[in-house]
Amino acid sequence: MKRWMKKTVSIILVLFLAVTLLAPPMLAQARQSAFPADFDTTMLRKQWREHRAEQLKDVSGSLNSTPYMDKAVRIMIELKAPAAVDTGRSEKSVIASQQSIREQVLKITGTELLNSYGYLANGFSLTAKRSDFQEIRAIPGVKNVAEVPMFYMDMKNAAQMTHAVQVWEDLGIKGEGMLVSIIDNGIDPSHKDMRLSDGTTAKLTSSDVTALISANSLQGKFFTEKIPYGYNYADKNQNIVDEALSGQPGSIGDVSMHGMHVAGITAANATDQDLADSDGIRGMEPEAQLLAMKVFSNDQSGGAWADDILMAIQDSVKLGADIINMSLGSPSGFSDADNAFSRGVAQATDAGTLLVMSAGNEGLAYDSSGSTS
Repeated sequence: MKRWMKKTVSIILVLFLAVTLLAPPMLAQARQSAFPADFDTTMLRKQWREHRAEQLKDVSGSLNSTPYMDKAVRIMIELKAPAAVDTGRSEKSVIASQQSIREQVLKITGTELLNSYGYLANGFSLTAKRSDFQEIRAIPGVKNVAEVPMFYMDMKNAAQMTHAVQVWEDLGIKGEGMLVSIIDNGIDPSHKDMRLSDGTTAKLTSSDVTALISANSLQGKFFTEKIPYGYNYADKNQNIVDEALSGQPGSIGDVSMHGMHVAGITAANATDQDLADSDGIRGMEPEAQLLAMKVFSNDQSGGAWADDILMAIQDSVKLGADIINMSLGSPSGFSDADNAFSRGVAQATDAGTLLVMSAGNEGLAYDSSGSTS
């Protein structure tokens, strides 16, 4: 019975979160129906093909140009050896086995290592010139080299979710014992609505987190009962509060607080008195715990790198997250699924974690043709 209720909570939360991710596909359908049913698009299609042929001709030349090849970009290098989750080996041993290949790559690039991962996928990330790719791919043991896409925060209107509390009251469950990972730009654990009610059974206690940190060499720490763990993967420190200047629509002052919006929609838990005074909010899983996995830097208002996000996904799985939410977007992302990031996402799903993602919501595919990715 308990497992059934937990599964029901997960499914309902996913459905609610998914509502905010549907706008771009709906807009794409609207674009497709812009012409009358009997409108002859033959000439338009012909003109479009000719236009794309010219574009590709220009792109082909620019891709081989010296400025393009000499540009330093962030890359993820995936190795052929399996990850820890596939073998039963420890992540430490998988990362240690990367040393020889890492040294060869760093000798080629002359740059510094950014991230090493070995739990869900086996590889590492760094900065390299595009002209280095061929030499790196030729190193024995290297499976794939891919440029790392950057993701941005998606700010969606959650007004349609205001009846979620009624759903929890009807079912008699409010997320007790659930752990939701918020991979975003941070959560303020001191916010008055970031709380568990007295008597709520938490999935992770302080001692649980201490043991998990020790067993998995995690870099974050325990914050509160509501936010049992957090880490800043972008700045490599334990400051999980959003302090980056923004100025984006929906920002609070000069800080976007996007992660707090998402955390509030998911599991804010204002007291009955604050709700009565219109001085707080209650989310869809008010009694759930949240992992504050910050992947946006406090030093800039730009995006989040996919390799940092992969590290956050790995740690979320290690900590036992039931759901991972990424209200992020990227104009195109990876052009295929054969890369470490996509493999890590798949492995997290196979491990039993539900992932809710809005990546690619801009409606633009890799070829920039205006199609939904």
